[in-house]
Amino acid sequence: MMRRNVWLAAAVMWALSVVAAQAAVFCEKKSGAVAIRSACNKKETQVDLASFGALGPKGDKGDAGTNGTPGAAIAYAHVLANGTVDAPNSKNVTNANVTLDTFIVASAYCFHDLTFSFHNVVVVAGWDGLGSTGTFAQGAVGDPAGDCTSAGQAIVVTQTTTAFTPADFYIIFN
Repeated sequence: MMRRNVWLAAAVMWALSVVAAQAAVFCEKKSGAVAIRSACNKKETQVDLASFGALGPKGDKGDAGTNGTPGAAIAYAHVLANGTVDAPNSKNVTNANVTLDTFIVASAYCFHDLTFSFHNVVVVAGWDGLGSTGTFAQGAVGDPAGDCTSAGQAIVVTQTTTAFTPADFYIIFN
């Protein structure tokens, strides 16, 4: 009996250390040897691991975890085609920081009076629906082309495949 328990304990430890793609069971042969299989053969008996203490009772549910730390983005915004900031989906950017400036290009969104410093921007156009010709958004730190009538800290220009067209977009400042 003691030898059986030693072999069974060794088999349990080995099985717990192996990551299997499918569920495995312990099967005892008439000789007392234990094998790990996906199902026991006809002349084998499935071993109940709880019967000798290999599995304990199910524990109580643990406490809820704490929320993680905020992401690394200094600021982000969802800006609508008319230049309005979608406040619930934005951080550290308000309507006062964005101007749709159509002086040179019909879809230049100028970011100004931002209260934080940043090194880069990442911009993506909002989804414009199935079967559309596609909308693109490009962004830059500063205003390299001079499209903003006032000094801009960042600029986004949106366009369809053929024309500069105001469109909603998402921007992240890092």
